[in-house]
Amino acid sequence: MFIETALKNYVLEALLDNAKSENFYEIYNTLLTDYKRFSTTDKKKYKEALRKRLALRDQIYRVQTKAYGNKNRIAEHYYQKYNNLPIWAIFELISLGEFGNFVACIEYNTRRDISQKLGIKQSDDSNAMLTERIIYTIKDLRNAIAHNDVIFDARFRRGDIDNQVINAVTNATGVKNITFETIVDYIILIVYMLALFGFKKTEIKKFLREFEMIKEELRKEIPINYYNQIIHSDVNNKLSQVKKFV
Repeated sequence: MFIETALKNYVLEALLDNAKSENFYEIYNTLLTDYKRFSTTDKKKYKEALRKRLALRDQIYRVQTKAYGNKNRIAEHYYQKYNNLPIWAIFELISLGEFGNFVACIEYNTRRDISQKLGIKQSDDSNAMLTERIIYTIKDLRNAIAHNDVIFDARFRRGDIDNQVINAVTNATGVKNITFETIVDYIILIVYMLALFGFKKTEIKKFLREFEMIKEELRKEIPINYYNQIIHSDVNNKLSQVKKFV
């Protein structure tokens, strides 16, 4: 998925700028330190954030071990030269959910740098946590697509969507009543992301037209009462609003 690759590239750029190193151990010690902000204010949150950081480290080591055991070309290339995997190679191996956990552990200033590099409106991201929350939002959709699962009725969603994501997309696009209970809201989020990445208007409009064509094909294939359960009545209004944003 292009959005996953693009997000990883933006995060990678910020990590290299701030850590001055591509070594995971260096980045882990200097930048994956968000837990420290709770050290004097909330011991419970401090322990939970530290646990999350330690779990992330263990998961990344497990991913590398598995990759080498499966004869992954990147892992073999570095380990056979007695070198650790650089951070960009680790990003190639970890899942989108694990990547979200990685971003969640990054300290504030680097998260802020990521947010600014993405071009996110800073008033929508006062805590510099919008990037990780967007990652968690698109994770289930990405996994459903990767496994060729049903996506039209948004059954792939596994948890609640943070209001910060909803507010940011609404503020940027002008589309109201975003709930992520239907696929059109994910389409609007993707449009928002494509705009951040600097896609041309013609490319984004083409993406929207393709969605509308698929939507109409679905309407012709199933009874209207089932269609209305999957594609809610406000879909055309939302598409009209997001087109104005584009």
